[in-house]
Amino acid sequence: MESLPNQEQINQWHEKINDVLSKSSRVDVRLLGIDLLPRIMAVLEDKAKNCSQCNTNFNHLVNLIPELPDIILPQNKTQLNHFIETIQTINTHLKQSHQITPKGQLFSIISAIGMGVGVILGAITSYLLFPEKMLFFIIMGWTLGLLLGYITGKFIENHKMKNKQLY
Repeated sequence: MESLPNQEQINQWHEKINDVLSKSSRVDVRLLGIDLLPRIMAVLEDKAKNCSQCNTNFNHLVNLIPELPDIILPQNKTQLNHFIETIQTINTHLKQSHQITPKGQLFSIISAIGMGVGVILGAITSYLLFPEKMLFFIIMGWTLGLLLGYITGKFIENHKMKNKQLY
């Protein structure tokens, strides 16, 4: 089983990125998901030893970090779009090649699926059995779907965490 970066590595990257972005708007940083960047950097740094694509991505991001304050400015749409595409490409590589996903991603997808399935099953049940109580069954279906999605999502994420497949 491959190891993932420890919290110390993540904290070091977090400090480096915070230093670079100290004068940038916190709202922009949050909206762009740059808070995920330290974890990505730590994973890439760790995987770069054995994976040439991770090494290339890591070096590319290391060169981009000093430019982040300029990249996230609203007038730099082209650079911003390129940065977002780069992060998406890296996430895709980590998922496909190393079976590693960000914390919370699977959980939120499974919860949303659970809610959708719950609403549909609640509506079908109401339509077939109690048409006059449609709203009640839809709300109950949504609630039960959310609950099952939450439990399933947490279970799967805990399993992936034990297998070191989350960052």
